Amino acid sequence: MRVGFGKVDVTPKHNVDLAGFRLRQQPMTGVLDPLFVRTIAFEDEAGHRAILAEADNLGAPFELLKTVRKAVSERCGVIEADIHMAATHTHSAPCLVPLRDGGDPDPEYVRSFVDAVAESAGSALSGLRPARFGLSRFRVDLARDRRMSHGKPRRGPQLDTEALALWVYEKDPAEPFGAIINYGCHAVVMRDRRVSADWPGATCKALEEHFGSDFLPVVIPGGGANLNPMQCGEAAHLSVMGEALAKGAVGSPVEEVAADGAVETRSAGYRMRFRIPREEELFAYIEQLESREDLPDWESTCLKWAVEKLDALREGILPRHVDIVLNVLAVAGLRFVLLPFETFSETARAIRSVDPGRVFVASCADGILGYLPIDSAYDEGGYEVEEAPKFYDSFPPARGSAEEVVKAIRWLL
Repeated sequence: MRVGFGKVDVTPKHNVDLAGFRLRQQPMTGVLDPLFVRTIAFEDEAGHRAILAEADNLGAPFELLKTVRKAVSERCGVIEADIHMAATHTHSAPCLVPLRDGGDPDPEYVRSFVDAVAESAGSALSGLRPARFGLSRFRVDLARDRRMSHGKPRRGPQLDTEALALWVYEKDPAEPFGAIINYGCHAVVMRDRRVSADWPGATCKALEEHFGSDFLPVVIPGGGANLNPMQCGEAAHLSVMGEALAKGAVGSPVEEVAADGAVETRSAGYRMRFRIPREEELFAYIEQLESREDLPDWESTCLKWAVEKLDALREGILPRHVDIVLNVLAVAGLRFVLLPFETFSETARAIRSVDPGRVFVASCADGILGYLPIDSAYDEGGYEVEEAPKFYDSFPPARGSAEEVVKAIRWLL
């Protein structure tokens, strides 16, 4: 196995809208810490190559993913099906996903972002070198169940404290030249108008300070759709979380794993069905909102969404499903599951349980559709089921979709 790492700065050079929060004023006001796209290139003994790019942004829509794949393929010669892109899901990066009333993508920045991903992939491929793998499993207690704060009874906390670290080295596991850290938590420590890579960026910084400038870490958030950082709102909280994750990774035992297998992408088509309300339900929802005199900004957005969807429903042009592709990147005995959703911790844990310590789950990867609630969340309600789909200009997935996705992924593993 040969592995290479690339890293290119994608911090905006001019003021742009940031993604992630409906109530945030726009545009950005400055830069707290830089953004990067960090890319890993894998090449097996047969010469088959694959790219996994991890970018500091909220997520990339499917059309942008197509553009990125084409640009990387043309520059690097890797087939498009083996080019994958995930997001750290920081809520303090330029808009790439056109969320409803949540900021607008800047065309100049989008073009520069595509070029940066291609450059990072090229750098990773040019740096391919013989590699061995070491795995660490460790626990950190840095997240809270955000669904417990909606003001009505919920299930007990569904925390996922396990984190994984893949160390990539030539001879000595104590001297890695790169690493992949996988941990589930929303990247929402910072909530102001400054650019930030949030806790994933802080974790990378802490690891780089520990190992030196030649070391390149990549942080892949897992199932954190229902988990928020324990501490939010201050820049000091970034370093606390980043240093805790880095310390947990560095201080954990390393198990060597085989790095002499094939590199391949395994894919399966999946039809995501939406839970579409009846016409009378949408009409009643609109009437209820319109009857209120002082409607908060976020509910004004919901009202606009409902009026447009009701018109589309009456005209018979409302999409009731979307066909997507679920991908798993297999690298020797390891699996990188690429889910185009904001994934709950329970879903990520169910997937990882197939082969504990060998399966890495990436949310907001190879596209982004919005939240993928687990079955019990539909009875509980809350933001992830009721409001978030409106900002994604869509509807919730049909109940049971998360469980269907787990079955499909398990078949690919």
